[in-house]
Amino acid sequence: MSGYHCRKTSRNTKRKEHNKMVIVCEGETEIIYFNNYKSCVRKELEIKTPSTNDTDPLSLVDFAISQIDRFGLSFKDGDSIWCVFDCDINNDKQTKDRQIASAKKKAIKKKINVCLSNPSFELWFLLHFDRLPGDSILTKEILLNRLSNKIPDYKKTTNYFEILSPKTKDACENSKFLVEFHECNGSEIICVDSNPSTLVFKIIEDIQKFMQKETNNQE
Repeated sequence: MSGYHCRKTSRNTKRKEHNKMVIVCEGETEIIYFNNYKSCVRKELEIKTPSTNDTDPLSLVDFAISQIDRFGLSFKDGDSIWCVFDCDINNDKQTKDRQIASAKKKAIKKKINVCLSNPSFELWFLLHFDRLPGDSILTKEILLNRLSNKIPDYKKTTNYFEILSPKTKDACENSKFLVEFHECNGSEIICVDSNPSTLVFKIIEDIQKFMQKETNNQE
């Protein structure tokens, strides 16, 4: 099944609109992955992936808030910002759940989109290859072992976009399957109980909307 591919556009074409997307990430794996989409859009449409040493959910949202003014985002004009983080439970499920809930509440007030991967961002990669049962609770270690079976010698700092891109549609469908499973069982998606799940597909769909808008404007 074909994935999402970049569309080349003329450098000489100028538009008044200057839509931007900012993606705030907690790790290098995410930054490496999302940076691949920068070449898929017009020069006027920027995807930023700022890095920060503050990786707990609330600190990441605070950092994302600071990026709204830095990049001059205007949500009413079509700009958007995403905050991407893992569930990453370290023996204290209740504390992590409170952190995620507080981060989500603060993000909503500032119109920041939250993208949680549970247990980690690598789930998004694995879903390019497999559809997982919604009740298949994964630890980060189990997830990485399963991913290594699909991508031998997997390393967090390697760019696997060429391998993943043709299967992006599959990953979106498999992600939606997990989200629907948890919602049907009365579980919040942005919380510790949503294992396994990831909302990365929503960022991909957001990028696709930006790209489609640019395509329509050229016709």
